[in-house]
Amino acid sequence: MKLFNSLSLKNKIVAIVFVTTLTITSLTCIVLAYFEIAEYKDNLTTRTDSLAKIASFYSKSALEFNDKKAATNGLEAFKLEKSIISVSIFNQSGKLFSELKKNNLIDTPSLESFELEKSYFSKNVYYYSDKITDKEEVLGTIIIAVDLSDLYRSISIFGLACLLIIIGSSILAYILAVNLQRIITQPILNLVKTSKIVSETNNYSIRSVKKANDEIGQLVESFNKMLERIELRESELKEQSAELEIALDHSKQASQAKSSFLATMSHEIRTPLNGILGSLHLICNFELPNRVLELANIAKESCQGLNSIISDVLDLSKIEAGKMTLEENEVSISSLTAQVIEILKIRSQEKNIVLSCIISKKVPNYIKVDETRLRQVLLNLTGNALKFTANGCVKLIISSTFVNNKHKILFEIVDTGVGIEEDKIKNLFQSFSQADSSITRKYGGTGLGLSICKEIVELMNGEIGVKSIPGEGSTFWFTLSLEEIESKQELVENPIDLSLTTTLVCVGNHYLSDCIGSQFDELEIQHKIFNNLDSLIDSCLEEEKFQRERIVILYLGIKIDAATIEKIPKYLNIVLIDPETLDYEDLFKSSFPNVLSIYSPIHQSKLFDSVVDLYASKKPEIISSKKTEIKSKVNFKSFSHARVLVADDNKINRIIATQMLNQYGIKPDLANDGIEALNLFKEKEYDLVFMDLHMPEMDGLRSTELIREIERENVSNKKITPIVALTADVTTEIIQQCKNIGMTNYLSKPMEPAKLLEMLEEYLN
Repeated sequence: MKLFNSLSLKNKIVAIVFVTTLTITSLTCIVLAYFEIAEYKDNLTTRTDSLAKIASFYSKSALEFNDKKAATNGLEAFKLEKSIISVSIFNQSGKLFSELKKNNLIDTPSLESFELEKSYFSKNVYYYSDKITDKEEVLGTIIIAVDLSDLYRSISIFGLACLLIIIGSSILAYILAVNLQRIITQPILNLVKTSKIVSETNNYSIRSVKKANDEIGQLVESFNKMLERIELRESELKEQSAELEIALDHSKQASQAKSSFLATMSHEIRTPLNGILGSLHLICNFELPNRVLELANIAKESCQGLNSIISDVLDLSKIEAGKMTLEENEVSISSLTAQVIEILKIRSQEKNIVLSCIISKKVPNYIKVDETRLRQVLLNLTGNALKFTANGCVKLIISSTFVNNKHKILFEIVDTGVGIEEDKIKNLFQSFSQADSSITRKYGGTGLGLSICKEIVELMNGEIGVKSIPGEGSTFWFTLSLEEIESKQELVENPIDLSLTTTLVCVGNHYLSDCIGSQFDELEIQHKIFNNLDSLIDSCLEEEKFQRERIVILYLGIKIDAATIEKIPKYLNIVLIDPETLDYEDLFKSSFPNVLSIYSPIHQSKLFDSVVDLYASKKPEIISSKKTEIKSKVNFKSFSHARVLVADDNKINRIIATQMLNQYGIKPDLANDGIEALNLFKEKEYDLVFMDLHMPEMDGLRSTELIREIERENVSNKKITPIVALTADVTTEIIQQCKNIGMTNYLSKPMEPAKLLEMLEEYLN
């Protein structure tokens, strides 16, 4: 059947006709041969029976008188019968009485052979027996042997004739099938040929010729009608496609124009914004009246808000253009979340909101992810939580499950804010959308942040969502499937078994108390929570045998005097949270040998380090920076030895850069354009170059390219000078172009003092 299915339609029809003809002819010949042989046997039996009866009649008297000669004479008549080769007569006793043989090679048959049957065939001889009777008296038996050579000769001739008939009919059937199949197959083959040409050339104007009105003709007609409809639809699609291509070109041009416009506007806005924000950063470092500094801080925060809006608009433009890309690298979740908490600490302190981070012990230490984009999402979601929370707490909770050889990490930002109505949640992640238009008026914002977060998370193949109860708070969450990697940094094992110790916690804020308790749970540090200092003191007095295993973490939130401090057992190690808020740090330090101060927001790693430091009996130092004070004067690290070049065509930008660098003891050389920068580089060796990209005469990219050529040509000096791009255009294409041309890093405008310090520490230490 497989072979038949693989044949062409033409060969299938020929094979069917040929096999059918062969089968019918063969069956016909077999049936005719069967009836021919049967008829011959009947005639042979009838004729032999007649001859036997004649012989019996003439042999009666010979048997009665025992006259063998007469019997033999009676058998002489059988010599005329060519087919009869012997006739034997046996008497009543079964003895041979008389016999006629034409061939002496033939044996005389025995009567025992006819006990069961009257006749039988043996080789080429037919034997027939009959009783010789007279008035129902059996006188003897006659046996006649007939030669079957004529029968077999006839059968052979008949078989040969049948074979010739079968061969002839088969050949005739094949010839007829081969010629007649064209009537059926040719229209079908033409149809197949037409369909093949159509499929290969996509030319739907071709038609197949209809040659009959039968079913095949109807098939050809239906096929042609189908081609007509396809041709019509193809024509319509081509017209629509042409229109769509034109529309797509217009859309691309519009998108490109929009992106170019946004990039240009971003650059133009960020350039003066750099002057404003840089000046405000510098002003805030001077000792000025509180009112003036307060106004300067307001202006600085407003500029930062404007810069954030510009960044959101640019990110949205990148997402819409499909140009946002990810750059994965080794990231410590603990360090990254600590940065997020640190960045948002001033906002949480201003609103007196507890901000904390809780990291599950199942979360890997290091993962492979785009650090910048992950930080952007965490800052946006946590910043939103702080924005919409009037009191209470905001918790960043991170947990992990292992699925399909990857860590599925869940980031949750839980707040006790206003909450969101269920029917408003569906619009949260749309661009320029907030849960309620009144929210924009009350809290500000463009409504772009959540939309950008959604796009970034989905670009990382993650999911994002929100759960909320109006009036109780919201939980924004997102999941990422990330690979754990082994850090290149050496992990120092903690030599202290913290599971054998107990930490006592006494805070006046139940939100902070819950957060610290959750952090200790994940760190597997035993702890007890107390609502007031008296109950903590009583517990210590009852369990003095554990005196060397105690650390007390205090956040009282109320005034405390020396008498109360005196009641606390002196063997305790003390951790103070925000002690400057109530000025009791000095009291504790004068009364206890080991006192450590930490400042909110409390990150889990910060809490862990403080406990480890005290148990290790290290000389405690203040962990983390203190709460930002408007009056405080900043002490800057000195890089007075450094030789720095700043190239920027904007006078204000040069002044701001100079003033910021002066704070670190650096007196930079200044260039107005790329040519001046190149000439200065030829004359003097620099440790670091800040290069603006957009300058007249020669831009920063070309100037950098020529500087790198000079360095390559200088065989004696293998030093590669770090060149940091200064640009307000922070699109992916520009950043990549900077890397390709040989720039070491980039610093976006407006210039952040913290980012500038990072660059100085990285390239000048």
